[in-house]
Amino acid sequence: MENPIYLQSKTGSLQAIVDLNGGMLSQLYAIKGESKHAIFHQAPWLKENYYQDKAGLMEHLSGEWACVPFGFVNSDSSLFLANAPHGLPCHSTWSVKELSEDKSKITLVYDYPQSNDLKSIERTIELGEDRVYLSFSVIAHKDCAAPMGVHPVFPTAGKDNELELEIAGDGMVYGIECEPKVSRLVVGAHFDALSAIPLQEQYHNLDGNSSVMDGTHLPKPYHTEEIVQMLHPNGQAILKYKNKGIKVTLSWDKELIPTCLLWMSNYGRKFEPWQGKNCCLGIEPIAGAWDLAEQSIKEDNAIAKAGVATTVALKAQVPTTFKYEIAISDL
Repeated sequence: MENPIYLQSKTGSLQAIVDLNGGMLSQLYAIKGESKHAIFHQAPWLKENYYQDKAGLMEHLSGEWACVPFGFVNSDSSLFLANAPHGLPCHSTWSVKELSEDKSKITLVYDYPQSNDLKSIERTIELGEDRVYLSFSVIAHKDCAAPMGVHPVFPTAGKDNELELEIAGDGMVYGIECEPKVSRLVVGAHFDALSAIPLQEQYHNLDGNSSVMDGTHLPKPYHTEEIVQMLHPNGQAILKYKNKGIKVTLSWDKELIPTCLLWMSNYGRKFEPWQGKNCCLGIEPIAGAWDLAEQSIKEDNAIAKAGVATTVALKAQVPTTFKYEIAISDL
């Protein structure tokens, strides 16, 4: 089947582009009268015809995708590969299992190599009138535990994409410095609310801040790169784009995937291919310890010590299904 595949809801209120290279929902459009709002971020280095490029996360970074297993490692194992951060599926070409006649729903499938602990993953994308319903089902060759999640990325660049973020609970700053000499948050710090994340001392009282960064308003007026993990987000994140007049609500199964990683990319990465041009917000429901895959499977990692699961237990040959959705409404 030709790549990409175009989907549309029954009344045309939502349109989508599905990229078989990575199995990504690479873009979602909300049609409001004469306006067409792009809901997802797409990396600034993507070529016009990037859908034809070889599979690979960096070559296709756009929209949202499944991360099974989630995170990155420095060496290969039967579960993780060092050259495939966030799992082989988002670096590989998927097959179409089923496409509805009206092209409002698609099911994709990817088979892992025989040597992997995981056997296959099946992913469904269905456009409703005001939301997209998403799910993936993963099957393992043997009993195992894996960090996993999904990786929606939303735009924050420019006045139209200024947003307010609502997400419940406390959190922890990334366990290592996200970008040395660029990131401003206190490594490993616990915070009670996203509106008050501790800053390193040298950044106190800069850019209108005191000793904390308010993560509920993006983009920031300075270049930075930050990752925090919300420990008790209650299965929901709400983005309010007041200048566009739309609200985006991400909801997910909090029993299977308890936490949510926030990747705040604010022009902070200056190296290739980023070149200081990337500005976005990743809202990533995960079971994991940040994106540190090897830490995630250890019982003594900092996130697990806070009382939340950092892996999903998989039974051999038994599908485990994760469901989530993204709704779009007027403000």
